[in-house]
Amino acid sequence: MNREQDKAFSDWAKSQLDEQMETLSRLRQIRANAVQEAQLQRRTLWSRGLAFAGVDGGVNGISWVPAGGLAMVAMILVVSVWFMQRSVDGISPDLLPVMEIIAAEDEIELYENLDFYRWLEAGATDGSA
Repeated sequence: MNREQDKAFSDWAKSQLDEQMETLSRLRQIRANAVQEAQLQRRTLWSRGLAFAGVDGGVNGISWVPAGGLAMVAMILVVSVWFMQRSVDGISPDLLPVMEIIAAEDEIELYENLDFYRWLEAGATDGSA
């Protein structure tokens, strides 16, 4: 009976250890799958251009967020200069004398009575005065 008890205990211990080994093997496989999936997600995020400092840290720990920000500022600067250039080129040549009058610091009364001076000039050329 002693041998039977030892044999039963030995079989029971062996079955328990085998179950724990199977459980441990399954847990290792699950962990390996999770790590592999996390690496795939990280690569997927990187390929979509979402490599922020918290996600991947960039290549070799370098984040691409400052470079993207700098590129955005440069683009805004180029577009704004381009639009400003277009607005200056778009000024009508007829408006330039008006802009000179407005910018001049001469007395504005001369320009307010411009119609009178034109009438006066027209009368002088007609010889009626």
